[in-house]
Amino acid sequence: MIPIPSRDFNDKFYTFLIPMGGDNRQICFRWRTETALKKNFSSYQAAEESFLLWCQGQDDYSIVRKFLEIYQHEETTEREKELAQWHLTAYLETPCYQAASKRFATFSNFNDLTDDWEHYLHLARCLTNNPEEILQIYRKYRRREYDLEKYFMWEIASKIRDLSYRATGQGKYSPWYSLKNTSATNLNQALVNHGVRAENIERYLIARSCLFEVYAKSEQGRWISPNLNEYQAAANYCTRYHFTIDVQEIQRLIKICLEVLRSSPKIISF
Repeated sequence: MIPIPSRDFNDKFYTFLIPMGGDNRQICFRWRTETALKKNFSSYQAAEESFLLWCQGQDDYSIVRKFLEIYQHEETTEREKELAQWHLTAYLETPCYQAASKRFATFSNFNDLTDDWEHYLHLARCLTNNPEEILQIYRKYRRREYDLEKYFMWEIASKIRDLSYRATGQGKYSPWYSLKNTSATNLNQALVNHGVRAENIERYLIARSCLFEVYAKSEQGRWISPNLNEYQAAANYCTRYHFTIDVQEIQRLIKICLEVLRSSPKIISF
């Protein structure tokens, strides 16, 4: 993780990170002050005693709430909304970079990593540049659990993970996760909706159950498609405890289960 320099409390609302070339050609960061934002921030300090007290008490929770309210207020001018949005984005610079670095470090443990660090930073910036996303995270914050910046970092990292999983079909967006966690009742109904005869449905439910007796997430925590050995083990388990089945048939049953969970209703011929 690239170290991020600290900044004074007030600076959090009008400074942004910029990369610089360091020793041995390694990237380092420094903070750049946005003059218009600093001037606007100072005007709030001069005009509102409560705002000044928040700054003196380093009450970022109240200041973030203030800028969110400005952004949401119907009578706020477009210029005021724009400045409020940039104050929020500036505040989230450190959580943004930390979240991107955390996600990249996690996913870099996988052998099939295809996205670089800039990709995760882009996802993080899409979130921190969106006041509606910021508001959703802010509303869930409980002040005694973490400091606000750390809370934003964890939530942004979580959202990056979900966006990545959604794009790659991993995590809770994996069809294998869905197959494992769908209740027997819901899978039964999905099979019925797709034209599977009632007398045959139990075979599908048992095949699904047998597969997950021998198959689970990888050691890296990813849902990877079962290999032939795992299908064979599932067929052996089913044959031993339920009914005789070969590997091709259990693969066919599982394939249909996946199809009925992710596709629109249609009749399956079998």
